Amino acid sequence: MHGRELAGEIFDLLGTSSDWRGLSLVPRDTLFGFAMILPAAAAFLASITLDRSGRRQVVWAMIIVVMISLLVGLIQFGSNGSALDIYNSRHRGSFLGFFANRNHQGLLMAIGGVFAVAAIKERFDSHRLTIALAALAAIVFFTAAVGTLSRAGIGLTMLGLCITLFAIFKHDKLKWPYVAAGGFAAALALYFVTFSSTTQTALDRFSQIEENGRLEIWQKSSPLIEQYLPWGAGLGSYTSVYPVIERLQDVNPLYFNRIHNDYLEVLIEFGVPGLILLLLFAALYLRRILEGLRSSVDIGVFALPAAVSIGLVALHSIVDYPLRTQSHAVLFAMSCGFLFSLHRKRPSSNKSFSQSPVWSDRTVRLKAIGLTGGALAITALVFLVFYQKEGPDVVERSGVNQFVSEGEAMSTAQLSAAMRALNRQPLDQSLLNAIFASEVKRGLDDTRRRAYISTLSKMGWRNTPTQQNLLYEAAQRNDLEAALNHIDALLRRDKLVEQIMPLLTQIEVDPAGTRIMVDWLAQDPIWRERYFRFAEPLADPEVLDARLRLLRYMSDQNISVSRVERQATFYALFAAGRRKAIADLARSELPTERKSQLLFDPGFDQWLGEPSETRWATAPQDWRLTNKSGLSTQIISEEWGSRLVLRWSGRGAPTIARTMTFLIKGQRPELEVALSAGSQLRGLESLRFTLACPGEREVLFVRKMAGSVGSPGMDRRSAYYQAEAGAPCDYPELLIGGSPQSGDRRSDLSIDSIKLTLP
Repeated sequence: MHGRELAGEIFDLLGTSSDWRGLSLVPRDTLFGFAMILPAAAAFLASITLDRSGRRQVVWAMIIVVMISLLVGLIQFGSNGSALDIYNSRHRGSFLGFFANRNHQGLLMAIGGVFAVAAIKERFDSHRLTIALAALAAIVFFTAAVGTLSRAGIGLTMLGLCITLFAIFKHDKLKWPYVAAGGFAAALALYFVTFSSTTQTALDRFSQIEENGRLEIWQKSSPLIEQYLPWGAGLGSYTSVYPVIERLQDVNPLYFNRIHNDYLEVLIEFGVPGLILLLLFAALYLRRILEGLRSSVDIGVFALPAAVSIGLVALHSIVDYPLRTQSHAVLFAMSCGFLFSLHRKRPSSNKSFSQSPVWSDRTVRLKAIGLTGGALAITALVFLVFYQKEGPDVVERSGVNQFVSEGEAMSTAQLSAAMRALNRQPLDQSLLNAIFASEVKRGLDDTRRRAYISTLSKMGWRNTPTQQNLLYEAAQRNDLEAALNHIDALLRRDKLVEQIMPLLTQIEVDPAGTRIMVDWLAQDPIWRERYFRFAEPLADPEVLDARLRLLRYMSDQNISVSRVERQATFYALFAAGRRKAIADLARSELPTERKSQLLFDPGFDQWLGEPSETRWATAPQDWRLTNKSGLSTQIISEEWGSRLVLRWSGRGAPTIARTMTFLIKGQRPELEVALSAGSQLRGLESLRFTLACPGEREVLFVRKMAGSVGSPGMDRRSAYYQAEAGAPCDYPELLIGGSPQSGDRRSDLSIDSIKLTLP
């Protein structure tokens, strides 16, 4: 069948391709999904048989539950999530109530508000009291919806309350003073509410609609609709079929458990039949509403909020999956029962009627259906329990290792049980992988082994043991590109990072692997920075040579490498004494006119254009500053330039700043220090400038000429120094230190530049 080729491959591997089977690719999940519908079905059957008094009791009970959820949400919000955090949700601290998702709580506030207003209208006779209580309920539920920070919840609550209030009170004679007073009070409340940080956050979220990712989910999932037309993949199949089409570059630690659009998900799971059912329901819904508007039925006060609630759920289903949440499914079913059980009026009477309690009475028939449904529900649940016993957990219960390179194979009985389970749930990658691993250990011919590998490779990137086995197989074939695919899949999900990083360095050592690595890193995978910062293997000279080769290839292809990504390599070279390599890499970053300078950053411009969160990532050629008690140094970057600002108490003889130079051994340079103001020239007397190499005596710079302190002038802000001797080694470090003082002598200096030149 079209779109089920992968399942066909799996059945071929199992030798069951000729067997008859259902339309669902995930029968176990489909059966479980139908079992989860039973509470909603029970609510519908119960509500459809209720009289007006029974409906009133059910509605008030529902409002009480909603109010309890509101109070729980208020406690959660007030405690910033530290109290009554039921699910440890990522929305912790929001107005969640009994839900893990703020959007579901927002919809509950909308439905609760609609029914509360209608129930107040039905319960109280006093016109003024009814209006006051309805307005109060509307304000409470709308405020609660704002507290959830759910955009859909806020919008649906406002829409539902407006429709309900208008429909209920449109025939009442409202006095204009009361209307004006109510409008003024609402406007005043809205004005003060806007000062709340919560309200501001909620309003800000409306400006971030394009960033919520739903459109991306819809676009990535929509090919499944065409793939599984016309019958769909089966209820509950989305989490099994989406990984099959998921692109490697889209893999990350999070995953799509739902498409966040129930209409699209229905098309994926039920195909054309699902679309027909949706259209039939919409037609029946609109017909009932039109009948009520024409007064051909006794619409009743609770049918109105039911109709509004159904519409709200339908709208919310465009951006979420409310009907896959048990509480909303039950409320939706109850609303359908209230709306679709309208009684025809007698032509001669305004009262609704029912017949005697015989089989022809619809109530009797519905009660019989309810009893039958209950029996079927019990039967389905018992069947589900026994069905799950031979599900994919058969492998976990057996304790068999799922990796081809270690452990024992399954017993014959275990392998048969696993194959039976896979035959019923063909898209279970974990189960297929366990069978593959067991068959490899038992002995598998190359043709069948390649067939298993090909099928497993088509089932997505999210099963860790599968990716490990496929990585092992790729390594056995010396297929570096395939190996990188599986490594990439693991790292994108933060799996086995400590074990995988050394494998990447081994691939990088191979010259062919280096070029493949460049191609992968050019795609900017989410693990790229972590890989560059993994410094331990760089202590191996062979790995360090490979890293230099990789950086050179990336430079040749104009692939930028950030300061953070370069840091580990620079310090590995520095520790290995390979300063020439550092100088070559550093100079390659400089424009042509600056490649001859002897300092990488004479003007302290290293932070220009760098975000504050990466400024810690210094390299040997950068200025590395010391900050401790009595000593503060920082580079301040401004639009017109940068400068080194230091404040030293005068105690001790600290190293204040240091940087690697591009001097060659024996070269005797001169030093120019330019200050921000000539009046600071005297402060340079408290500093000493030296060239330092490991195991060598430092070379001191001696003051050659200084600006006049008495009459500095704008052209007299620099001090000049001459090295006492030549550089003691290649690429020595330039140190700025504090000279020992006879007493505390505070120094506050602002240095614009430090330049090294050769006479």
